[in-house]
Amino acid sequence: NYAFGKPPANSLTRAEMVRLAERELSLGKMRGKLLGSAPYASSHWTLLLDMFVSQVRSRPVSVTSACLATGAPPTTGLRRIEELEERGFIKRAADPTDKRRVFLILTDSGNDILTEYLTHLGSLAPLGTP
Repeated sequence: NYAFGKPPANSLTRAEMVRLAERELSLGKMRGKLLGSAPYASSHWTLLLDMFVSQVRSRPVSVTSACLATGAPPTTGLRRIEELEERGFIKRAADPTDKRRVFLILTDSGNDILTEYLTHLGSLAPLGTP
C-alpha cells in the first residue's frame, strides 16, 4: 500500500526514520528562517513529524507542546490539531496523572504515512550520486 511502490528491500530502522524526521524538522525551520514561512508543508507536517520523533522516543506530546511545535499562533495550532484529528492521523488521550492535561498520539494512519514518507526519503540517492 505504498504510494511510491513497494518499500525498498533494505527498509529503514525506526532510528533511521527518526533521524530523517529530525532532518526534515531542521530543514523546515531553516526554510522558515530564510523564507519567512515554511511554504512546502505548513504546520500540519511539522506537527506530524514532531509527534513521530517524540513518540518513537517515548516522550508524550501535550496539546500545548504540539501547538508550540507548529510555530504558529496557539489558535492556529489548535486548528491544525483538530484538522489532523478529523483526518484520523492523531487522537487525544487524557494524561492519567493529571486530568487537566491532554496528550496527542499518532494513530496507525498517521504513523503509516510518516513511515511511508520517511522510507521513501531514505531510499533516495544521496546528493552527489549520479
